[in-house]
Amino acid sequence: MKSIIAKYIAFLSLTALVSILTSGLISISILNKKHQESMEERLSGLTAIAAALAREIPEERLRGAIDDAARILSGEGEIRLTVIKADGTVAADSAADADRMDNHLGRPEIAEAAAGRVGFASRTSDTVKIRYMYAARKSVLKNGEVCFVRVAAPMERVESAARQARASMITAAVFTFAAALIAVAASSIMFTAPVRRLTEMSAKISAGDFSARSAVRGDNEFGTLGRSMDSMAESIERDVAELKRARDDIENILRGMRDGVIVVDSGKRIILINEAVEEIFRVECRNSAGKPLVSVLRLAALNDGVDAVLADGASREIEIETDPIEGTVIDARIFPFRGGGADAGAIIAARDITRLKKLEIVRREFIENASHELRTPVAVIRGFVETLLAGASKDTAALDRFLHLLEKESIRLANLTEDILSLERAESKRASDDAETFDAATLLRDCVSSFDLFIFGEGLKLETDFPPEPAFVNMSKQDFRQIFVNLIDNAVKFTDKGVIRLKIRRAERDVEISVSDTGIGVPARDIERVFERFYRVDKSRSRERGGTGLGLSIVKHLAEKWGGSAAVESKLGVGSTFTVVLPASR
Repeated sequence: MKSIIAKYIAFLSLTALVSILTSGLISISILNKKHQESMEERLSGLTAIAAALAREIPEERLRGAIDDAARILSGEGEIRLTVIKADGTVAADSAADADRMDNHLGRPEIAEAAAGRVGFASRTSDTVKIRYMYAARKSVLKNGEVCFVRVAAPMERVESAARQARASMITAAVFTFAAALIAVAASSIMFTAPVRRLTEMSAKISAGDFSARSAVRGDNEFGTLGRSMDSMAESIERDVAELKRARDDIENILRGMRDGVIVVDSGKRIILINEAVEEIFRVECRNSAGKPLVSVLRLAALNDGVDAVLADGASREIEIETDPIEGTVIDARIFPFRGGGADAGAIIAARDITRLKKLEIVRREFIENASHELRTPVAVIRGFVETLLAGASKDTAALDRFLHLLEKESIRLANLTEDILSLERAESKRASDDAETFDAATLLRDCVSSFDLFIFGEGLKLETDFPPEPAFVNMSKQDFRQIFVNLIDNAVKFTDKGVIRLKIRRAERDVEISVSDTGIGVPARDIERVFERFYRVDKSRSRERGGTGLGLSIVKHLAEKWGGSAAVESKLGVGSTFTVVLPASR
């Protein structure tokens, strides 16, 4: 498609050409008419002279006089004189033999003269074969006979003048058209320069360069338009910058959110999606904008939920199990939204509640296990008290035995309560304010000294493997003691004979402390569960030794509380090694 500037130039050029041609043709026509009128006027005057001459000269001398008069009048140009009688016969002619000429009564100019007017006609003479302009007038001969006097002048003169006029007009038209083209070119340059700048500015803005300005100035319409477009561009630039900032803020917010956010249109095509969706749903969702929701997240429940929200406009909250094997559960809240237009859509806010679900299961199991563990000593204590109240207190031997049993169960109840409180503190994951740096070997010797009576009383051996240099850790001494008191206690309870080994290994960033025994060990199927609350490998042995089933769980949570970890290696009938890794303090 041609540009508007090219069309403008072509239109002006064509207009100028048509105007020049029209004016030239009109001018030539007028000039031709003027020449013809001038020649008719001249011929009319000559016919008057010829008529006067015909009235004064006898008929016998008329032919000679006509020839002389034609020669005299031809000084202003070649002239032909003819005298025609009333019956149409030619009486005299200056250019031909009158006797051989045709009857002229039917000539147009003669017919016009017969009507009392000066008649004019243009044609090629049948006699001399020259194109003439004729003028005829009615007159009388000297003898009183009516005649017609006709004067003829060759049309060559008129046509030559017309040709000269046309040549002059064409030359003038060419120069005028050239001047018009120059004027059009100049005006087009004046016109196109601001238009081109405005067009370039518009193209840059369309391409996203909102800093473009037209630089068109002046007090005319282009200046006004240029200023308006510059003002519009500045406004757009500000608005776009604001939108970009808002978009960046939204993207940063979405990027920082742990919840997955998906925005879909009424056709369930993704408009917006954040990175958390990948982690929550474990799918690749980069470059998902514009794709159908079902092709990115192949979850029928989620797709049905979005359909329902789009259908009735009511928000919904659903739970989706994405991985039955791992027990992954997603909580999805779906609610409608309406954009700037009439098109509706939906927003999906998804959260991985697998951990919450597992914690809920753990909490429920903990309450059930704790209730069970508490119910046993409480029931025993209540039974003993009821027995004593029923009269057994009068039996000194029974009373002494019951009191010892009550003491044992109360101690068990107190230990269970203390372990529950310790587990709650360990699970808080908050480092205590009483953290300090100390040598792990020194405090570990202090812990094991409390078990000397049990270790050596059971006929067990104690072996230690501590590095010569200090192994510093930074944590609560109370938590450190509780970790290794539980581990040493656990080793002593489940080892009937053999060795209890304590080992410290100092690494660059960690201090690794292990407690090994040669006890009954842990079956392979139970290895992964030994750190669970209330889990006992040998329930009867544990209860007999006063265990609550919370010791190893406390160990694990306290180690993790201070940025460490706990692990176990065991073989049934051979023994177990519990290893705690704690961050080293420099």
